[in-house]
Formats: sequence, structure tokens, C-alpha cells
Amino acid sequence: MLINNAGVMDKFDAAGTLPLEQWNRVLGVNLTGAYLCTKAAVNTFESQSPSGGTIINISSVAGVRGFAAGAAYTVSKHGLLGLMKNTATFYGPKGINSMAFLMGGMDTNIVDVFATGFNQEGMARAQSVAPGFDPAKQMVPLTEVAKYCIFFSDPAVAETSNGAIIDINKNWPVV
Repeated sequence: MLINNAGVMDKFDAAGTLPLEQWNRVLGVNLTGAYLCTKAAVNTFESQSPSGGTIINISSVAGVRGFAAGAAYTVSKHGLLGLMKNTATFYGPKGINSMAFLMGGMDTNIVDVFATGFNQEGMARAQSVAPGFDPAKQMVPLTEVAKYCIFFSDPAVAETSNGAIIDINKNWPVV
């Protein structure tokens, strides 16, 4: 099983103000890293007899909505869903199943990037979508995420969930 969970956040910059260095860092970790791990896992899973395996991609509400982060993070999580769908379609018939968890907030250090500042307009726009919403009170504990990973690692469950996007968001606004 592979769990593509590495991720870094941007600072809520829109395309017009986003530094190229930040774009490259976020896309490099969140998308290129997931691609390289997926490529290695698929090759390993195919070499097994019988072939098979499960790939779980940890995405974000930013993967389906533009308000949840800045341009780089949003694009990286949209791209991760595209990678998952392509992998599920191409490799599912070979017993290699891929799915994505659409996370709200996870209780990690991903937001530590904000300690050095963030784009005020971008943050205000994100907060305006869900007035009164307090993400700090709605973080999904990592132990809960691990339980989902264990459940979906079952080959029968993974096969019936191939290509699925599973919301694990503790009431984060996703619509």
C-alpha cells in the first residue's frame, strides 16, 4: 500500500502575487512527489504475482474548491485528484486501486508556514466563504485518518472504492 500524504501549504497567494519559488516548492512536494511515489508503487505492484495494491492519496477540500487555499496549493490538490483518477482508470483492471481522501483540516504542522506571514486578501476570501467557521476546532485527528487508511487497505474494499473521492472533513465546507 502507498499513502501519498506529503504536503506543504502556500500562503494564500493568488496567481498574480504568488512567487514562482513558492509555486515550485508546493507543486514539487504535493504533486510531483506523489507522482514519483505512485510511479514506483505501480511498478512494484505490477511486478508482484498476482499484481495488485492500493494507493491512497491525501487530498483536500482545496482539490475541489478554489477558496480553501492559495493558487499553488489549490492546483496541487486538483492535480492530485487527476493523478488518482488516471491511476484508478488505467491500473484498476490490473488490481491496483487508487482513491483519494478529501480532507478538511488534519491535525498536523502544515499551517506552520503562516508563522512567517500570509496573503491577507487570500485568507479573507477563504474565510468569507464560511463565516464563523473555525478550522482549529474542526481538525481531524491523525488517528482517525489512520483508521480510514487501514479500512481502505483491505483489497475487497479498495476494489469497490477504486477511483473514489472520500470526504473526511469533520464538517468543513466543501460545497
